[in-house]
Parts: sequence; structure tokens; C-alpha cells
Amino acid sequence: TEVIEVSNTRVYPNPVMNSLNIEFETINTDTEVEIYSTTGLLMYKDVEYRNFGIKKVSVDMSNYQSGMYIVRLGNEVKKVIKQ
Repeated sequence: TEVIEVSNTRVYPNPVMNSLNIEFETINTDTEVEIYSTTGLLMYKDVEYRNFGIKKVSVDMSNYQSGMYIVRLGNEVKKVIKQ
């Protein structure tokens, strides 16, 4: 299982089966969590975590189709594989 570190952020597990975890060391009030399909369809967006000081977001990907997804955290972009 790969852990992707983005600045002060960890994205794991990769590949993901059910829940994708995104942990923040510090909360940047400008950072949005977005997940896109490879066709550019926005699958998930979360900005509320930063309003409540939450340092971990778990995204339920159990109903997503297998394949690659793009995780966008502010200016950072990472690829995650859904099994």
C-alpha cells in the first residue's frame, strides 16, 4: 500500500478498496479536497473539514468503479487507483 504525501497531507491507501483517507498535518483554509474521474467528472468535494478543524477526511469510494481517480488538494494533484 502506497502512502502519498502532499506537502503536509497524507493520502492512503493506494490502491483503495473502500475508504480513502486524507490526513492534514495543518489545515490550510484555502485547500479543497476534490476527487475527479479520469474523464474530468467531479466525484467528491469537501470544504467543510476546514471550517470545523477536522484533520482527517475519509471518502467512501466503495461504490466507485475500479480505475484511476485524480485527487486534487489545492494546487497538488495525485493519482489514486480504485480496486
